[in-house]
Amino acid sequence: MFAFASGEALRSLPAMGVDVQLHSHRHRFPADDMQAASDEIDDNRRVLTEFLRGPFEHFCYPSGVYDPAQFACLSAKG
Repeated sequence: MFAFASGEALRSLPAMGVDVQLHSHRHRFPADDMQAASDEIDDNRRVLTEFLRGPFEHFCYPSGVYDPAQFACLSAKG
């Protein structure tokens, strides 16, 4: 849906000291649909793995808005 960084750009980041980690893949992380939230993490991890080595163990959602119900999903995803 969105592509903010090309594969080439992603591959270049670790050499510049940037630790690329997980983000929601479609810019959504619903608190009321744990399967959709889980899919966001799985899809983002899958795409990042095409270009970078992990581990991908940190999750960033830039708005800072979250629901404590989402912690169970994040925990399950490592």
